Amino acid sequence: MRLTGKGLKIYLVPAVQALLLHLLVLLLFLSGWEAKSNNDVKPLPNIVKARVLTMEDPIAARKKKEEAERKAAAKRAAEKKKAVQTKQKKEQEKRKKAEAKRKAEHKKLAERKLVEAKKKKAEQQRKQEQAKRLKEKQQREKQLAEQFQREQELEMARSLDEESQFLESQSDMGAVMSYVALIQSRVIKNWHRPLSARNGMQVLLMIHLVPTGEVNNVYVLKGSGNAAFDRSAVQAVQRADKFEELQKLSPRQFDANFRQFKMLFKPEDLIR
Repeated sequence: MRLTGKGLKIYLVPAVQALLLHLLVLLLFLSGWEAKSNNDVKPLPNIVKARVLTMEDPIAARKKKEEAERKAAAKRAAEKKKAVQTKQKKEQEKRKKAEAKRKAEHKKLAERKLVEAKKKKAEQQRKQEQAKRLKEKQQREKQLAEQFQREQELEMARSLDEESQFLESQSDMGAVMSYVALIQSRVIKNWHRPLSARNGMQVLLMIHLVPTGEVNNVYVLKGSGNAAFDRSAVQAVQRADKFEELQKLSPRQFDANFRQFKMLFKPEDLIR
């Protein structure tokens, strides 16, 4: 086997060291021998510890070194990988926690928004119901006010109508009484007193007239108890025949008072 410079150096260094060690032992031995001869003193034995140096195969040593380096590199790589994995795991856990926190916050925010939306919707419904009730109340109050106003107007109109009718009736009553007096006066003028007539006699007649004032019919409602007196009263009306003054009345006044009316026939001359 041919040794290179590096291999020769590896073998040369141990050889030199061994040689120097042997020289040192030899010197000590010689020095101990002279001292015993001269001084007659038995020297203490020098104990030399020898170490056996073995020459290692450089290729095997290189492979061993390379293997050690490879293992160390693999160990460092494994430790680095483990450190990276640990870091990644921690980062992943951190991201998971952050994501879980984000989701929890998002869920909480969504729930809060949902609650707020429900509250807002409930408030809107409450306001709508309140506005609806207020509108209905206003409509009812308006209807009641309008109804009250109509009733007041009707009451006022009724009062005015009643007052007008009263005034008109008062006016009509005056005209009616004047025409009644006129008819009674004219009937009495056309009356022929029967011999059997006595003081206090009276007969109630029903007279039917037409709008021209003509007598359409006349008959006794309640007699006096004297047929001749009752008959003379009917004949007096028939002789009067027509009361033209009644044509001045309105159809309403005529129909209400003279279309048919009762007249108490009681001549004044019977009192004399």
